[in-house]
Amino acid sequence: MLHARDISGDWSFFTSVSGRLFGADRLEVYARTPSIQTGPISLVVVHLLASVGGSSLPIVVTFLALLTVASLSRLAQHAGVAWSNLLVGGTLLMVWWPALKTSGHLDDAMVLCLAALCLVAMYSDRRLGAAVLVGLAVAVKPWAIFLLPTTLDTPTWRKTDLRYPATSLLVAGMAWAPFIIADRRTLDGLRPTVWVAPDSILHVIGAVELSSSIRIVQLVLALAAVAIAVWRGHTAGALVVGVAVRLLLDGGTWPYYTVGLVLGAALWDVSRPGRQLPYLTLVTVALLPPAWLIQTHEIRAVMRLAACLVCLAVVVVWPEERRSHSSANDDDEQVSSTVEPVASVGTATATHSRRRSSGSQLWA
Repeated sequence: MLHARDISGDWSFFTSVSGRLFGADRLEVYARTPSIQTGPISLVVVHLLASVGGSSLPIVVTFLALLTVASLSRLAQHAGVAWSNLLVGGTLLMVWWPALKTSGHLDDAMVLCLAALCLVAMYSDRRLGAAVLVGLAVAVKPWAIFLLPTTLDTPTWRKTDLRYPATSLLVAGMAWAPFIIADRRTLDGLRPTVWVAPDSILHVIGAVELSSSIRIVQLVLALAAVAIAVWRGHTAGALVVGVAVRLLLDGGTWPYYTVGLVLGAALWDVSRPGRQLPYLTLVTVALLPPAWLIQTHEIRAVMRLAACLVCLAVVVVWPEERRSHSSANDDDEQVSSTVEPVASVGTATATHSRRRSSGSQLWA
């Protein structure tokens, strides 16, 4: 990826818009360029990299790749999965990751890395840090809004836990508010022009033209799907669920879209205790072949549909996790009943064990 010279896609467009942010347009840059689909933070980063030179993009995208794999490794270590799971899942992710560089979409790479770091923070019981990371992700790219429910305390749905999604909105709002206040037309970017690709799911079902409001529908449905997954205790599947809903309803089929689904599947697989192989990642990659491998548009669209439905079924519908929670609670009660508080050390050990068990169940 470092040596590849092909940087096509939208990189030149991003650099042009970022230049106008620090030039004549300033806070009206989104109002005057409604087709731009990236956030203020990414425009600032793009401007800095553009001033350094074109070689900086592959370096930063590679760094984000390494940081994302490190996050996968951290999650795998906590969940106790086999190294084969991490090795296979990480390799498959790295096969797709260069699409972020060739398309020039540094912002998507940043959001995916932040999503992985968010789950690591949740696993480490740093919920406030995770909320800040989600807010930064929304400030990098608006579609990250569906990650908001990730920081909720799912077993209780306590009202006090709403402060974490509120923190995410506050962080994102601090980045977006100056542009919205300067010109209300900034919000027009939520209704971009939609092109329907011939290998998209929407094209197969007969959609030729889409309303500009389809992006809002995507985000609302993705947000609802992620909230359901988190409520079921499947926080690790937030990214794959949100991206799957987006791909189902998106007219575009750009390769960099696929990276998000592959990473989401990998995050889900490395969080499954004891799993030897990343089964969901393997299925996802198998159902999303590159265009040069399967050239028939309809076949690729059907396979894309199958990949999205499989991801949604495994994370949102599959009841295995709820049964495992019940078993874990029963085992914890049995262990607790056999512990005799003979000495303070034994009592402290038992309490610590119960706390770790409770934290694991909350994460799962």
